[in-house]
Amino acid sequence: MLDIDEPNRLAGERPALFHILQMRKRQEARMIRSIQDECGYTQQTKKGIIRAFTSFLQRKYEPIAVDDKCVAYMAEAGQRALPTALLDLLEQPISLEEVHISVRKGGKKAPGIDGIGLEFYKANLATIQNDIGAMMNQMLMERKESAQQKHGVIVCLPKSNDPTTPAHFRPITLLNTE
Repeated sequence: MLDIDEPNRLAGERPALFHILQMRKRQEARMIRSIQDECGYTQQTKKGIIRAFTSFLQRKYEPIAVDDKCVAYMAEAGQRALPTALLDLLEQPISLEEVHISVRKGGKKAPGIDGIGLEFYKANLATIQNDIGAMMNQMLMERKESAQQKHGVIVCLPKSNDPTTPAHFRPITLLNTE
């Protein structure tokens, strides 16, 4: 039997057969059954579909050869586009008060309808500050990421109702990190 964690279900309560069937129906609807590879052949096996997406994404995101001169030019171009007053502001660290103001402006919509809201943030501010500070120190300064934090799962979201090639999908990477 499938173990489904739904937010509206009581602890220990088993999902009804109806809910299991609905979940399977949604999963089936999202399955990619066939895809056209770069040669125009239709791939219908799991290995063929994976191979088509892998070769497409490798080609799309392959490294671009650049030299130091190109990098310096790009860095200068980005700097010139901003006024001097804004460049100075970018160098300043974000203060705790600025974080508080941003969260207060979000109201009950911060950060999402079913996510952590403003009340949770207010009630747990001290814990959040301590945990985030310790976590960021460990991850960024001490370079101690876990193996799970170094890996992601690529999910391809369809751009249209009837996607037929890997180009009709938008890849996103889901990371297992805070």
